[in-house]
Amino acid sequence: MITFYRYTTLAFFIFLYFSGFSQELEPRALTNIPTGMNFMVAGYGYANGNILFDPALPIDNARADLHTFVAGYLRSINFFGLAGKLDIIVPYGIGDWNGLYAGVDTSVYRSGFGDMRIRLSFNFLGAPALKPGEFRDYKPEKIFDSRRSYWMFDRFDSRSQQNGHSVLSGAR
Repeated sequence: MITFYRYTTLAFFIFLYFSGFSQELEPRALTNIPTGMNFMVAGYGYANGNILFDPALPIDNARADLHTFVAGYLRSINFFGLAGKLDIIVPYGIGDWNGLYAGVDTSVYRSGFGDMRIRLSFNFLGAPALKPGEFRDYKPEKIFDSRRSYWMFDRFDSRSQQNGHSVLSGAR
């Protein structure tokens, strides 16, 4: 009986250890692309609205207007024979917050760069690093081709199908 409790406790702590890690899923993050290709990415986000604080704090009617700009560079690489990508992402944010602090009208403006991210990713199963000519002629020997079909189950499901040179994707 003591052995059962030891194994149960060990399994519980292993679960706690690994549940602290997470991942980010981005559209087409695992798509295999030919080595040596470069991509530039730019994005913009806007958010505004009320901010709710603990009622014990002397802050009332707090509101924020936030603008976020993102620039990034991606290079596809050969990572020890596997398809890989190296990303560099730089965010820039502008924010204007206002509200009542202890009954006094107060506002704050901040702008600046966020934390730069450098990410190395690679597909370690079924994704050999191929040059553009090899990539075009690549025919995997497996029945399931991850470049043409994928399934993902989260709060929605999606499906992708390649028709000639175009890809049709849908989600619900």
